[in-house]
Amino acid sequence: GVDQCFNVGSRDTLTLRELALTVMRHFGLEGEPAYRRLGEGIRSAAREIHARVPDTSKARAVLGFESHVTLDQGLKRCSPAVEECREGPGAMGRRLHGRSA
Repeated sequence: GVDQCFNVGSRDTLTLRELALTVMRHFGLEGEPAYRRLGEGIRSAAREIHARVPDTSKARAVLGFESHVTLDQGLKRCSPAVEECREGPGAMGRRLHGRSA
């Protein structure tokens, strides 16, 4: 087996603000992303992430990975699991079988 870490995703540059707004829009969340000053979060100022640009070359070389799913497509695919978390354990099964909580 392969016992390594890999970056996966598209190679599109996306600022963290753009990522946050896309996720918020997709899941119907209103408002603006909350910001902290550099170094006030769990990362030191030197390790702050400003933009998401994964280097997927290792995944491509070792695993043959190529992204074919856009961020919007991926969010749509994970929507049922997110709704399950919002509604509580078993919610998806109750919806599928026509039962209420």
